[in-house]
Amino acid sequence: MRIRGGKGGGGSSGRGRSETFRRNHKIGQKIRGRFIEKISSDMGWVVIDGQRLLANLNSTPSPGSLLTFRVVQLSPQIILKELFDPGFSGNPEFSRISDFETARTLFENRARTVLSALCEKTGHERKHDFFSALQQDRNCTDAFLDVTACAASLTASMNRGQTILYAPWLVPEGNRSVLICHPSLQGNTNFLSLTVECTFPRFGLTRVQVLAKPPRAGIKLLLEHPRHGPQLHKILRNVLTAKTEDTSLLGIEKLPPHAHGGILSELLLRRSS
Repeated sequence: MRIRGGKGGGGSSGRGRSETFRRNHKIGQKIRGRFIEKISSDMGWVVIDGQRLLANLNSTPSPGSLLTFRVVQLSPQIILKELFDPGFSGNPEFSRISDFETARTLFENRARTVLSALCEKTGHERKHDFFSALQQDRNCTDAFLDVTACAASLTASMNRGQTILYAPWLVPEGNRSVLICHPSLQGNTNFLSLTVECTFPRFGLTRVQVLAKPPRAGIKLLLEHPRHGPQLHKILRNVLTAKTEDTSLLGIEKLPPHAHGGILSELLLRRSS
């Protein structure tokens, strides 16, 4: 896929868009863009980081579709490779998981400063400060909305009663987080059952199971490396809501090998079985 700024790739506005794109991206980077319309069999307009660009397309997307690309070349011509796998056409859930994970990575790369600042805050301050910071950064806001849209699409496609959310303020110390809200136990809405999964650079893949009836809650840690449990317990107390004041550690266990692919893949495999 080749990206050209402006109509037909010419004009000062086109050159300006190309230079802006080069300054903000690097070779090998994954990016996301929204398809607007086709102008020929293999070319169309897309919007990437608020810039309207002309692109050669390898797939046949519908208007409004979010597409994923890898930056192959920036000079002298900008060339992107669309990350399109025809095999996903028979497995739309796999495609939606891939979209979510890509959008999440792009947001976390863009919002590193925002997330790092949250680590110094207490649990109940983090959400407020997170959204306050987003209001000051349109690019971060757009990237975050992309992740939440992918999460909503996953929830609808899974159709198992769980709600898939993205709440990076819960554990800003970790990467690649996802929040799963499970159906209420026996219809009792006073209970909150959820799972938070993320990866810590030093501690590995971490899964937190929470069962809460405010103001009390219990958490169970499933860890790739259980020896880090005591250190992680202190960090992960911030997963709980501000109303939960009395927290009990229900146990620390090793994450089973079949779960190392992540909770989203695990949910999908359960759905398929």
